Formats: sequence, C-alpha cells, structure tokens
Amino acid sequence: MTWDGKQFATWGVLALTGIAQGMREAYHADPYVFETRWGVGSKSFWGSDAWERNYYGNDPNNRHKPELFGNVGRDVWHTMNAVSVIPMATTVFIIGARKQPLKFRVANMLLGMGARSLFCTITYETLRR
Repeated sequence: MTWDGKQFATWGVLALTGIAQGMREAYHADPYVFETRWGVGSKSFWGSDAWERNYYGNDPNNRHKPELFGNVGRDVWHTMNAVSVIPMATTVFIIGARKQPLKFRVANMLLGMGARSLFCTITYETLRR
C-alpha cells in the first residue's frame, strides 16, 4: 500500500462529506440549531424556515421554484445532502478504479468511511452542545 496524494485527498473529501452530513443531522434533530448557535434568521439559508426559500417569493402558497440538483443552494438541508453524497460517490469510484490489490482498495475505503463517520459525529456533537 502506497501513501500518495490521491489517497489522502480521497480521505479528506470523505471527511468533508462527514462534516456536511453532521450539519444535516444536527439540523434534522433540531431545525433551530443554527439559529441558536450562530444567530442566523429563521428564513436564512441556515434557518428553520429555510425550506420556504424553495418557493417563489419564499411563500409556500406560491409555486415551487424549478429544481436544479434538488434545491441545492437554497437551504442547508438540501445543500448539505448534495455536499455529502456526490463527493462521496466520486471518491468511491476513484478508490475502486485504482490499480491496487483489492485488499488495499477495501482498506482505503474503510479508512475513508471511518474518517467520514468521525467527522460527522464530531460536527453533530459540536453543533448540538
């Protein structure tokens, strides 16, 4: 097993996806978490009513805005889902495509998933305090 930049980069990307997932989980557990921790407004990107930003005029009685990648960029919930899933799928492909014995690719994936889980837990626990 070689220790090269691609390997560390994929682990780093998986750690960042863990941070995004931790933010998403903290928001799911308490939609007011960012309002409480960071003092943001309820209708801001991070706020508890951010879902209303997916409608014209930020009013759920109006039509839903067209979706581009599932409302990415409009609210924390949808954006962190994309930040969590898309890079993770890419790194899985990169690790799988490497010319290494299978046992090393599996070890790289397990280490990356461990980093993702660790950073997800740390982010969640930090936001929920």
